[in-house]
Formats: sequence, C-alpha cells, structure tokens
Amino acid sequence: MLFDIARGRELGVDAAPYQLKLRLHAQTVLSFLVGGIIGVMVYQAIGGRLLFATASVLLALSLLGIWQALRGDVSVPQA
Repeated sequence: MLFDIARGRELGVDAAPYQLKLRLHAQTVLSFLVGGIIGVMVYQAIGGRLLFATASVLLALSLLGIWQALRGDVSVPQA
C-alpha cells in the first residue's frame, strides 16, 4: 500500500499522511546509509584518532549537561 501511494497508484486513499511517513522513513534510512559510508571513509583516513575525537565530543556534551544540572538550568528527573 505505501509503495503504491509513493508511486501515485493508490487512488481512494488520503495519501498525505502516508507520504509524510514514507518520506521520514526514507530520510532516516538514507541518513544511516550516508553516515555509515562517511564513517568508514573517515575511519580509514584517520584511524583510531576518530575514536578519541568522538570520545572528546561526548565528554564535552556530558560535562555541559552536568554543569547545567548543577547550576539548575536543567530539570533533572527524580528517581
């Protein structure tokens, strides 16, 4: 059904919501595909340094989140 709607062959159906879902799904799949290909190419180019670069970005993000939580800028859910 979704494939027929994407090709414009399903006539009696309100296709707009399905087209939106299909477009979102296609964008997600393409993003993972392109990200995987670029990731492999970058890893082959710079090797293990990519892991340290990624770890540095994640560390910076986590420290920012901790700093905001300690300052009270972000609400922290209570367990």
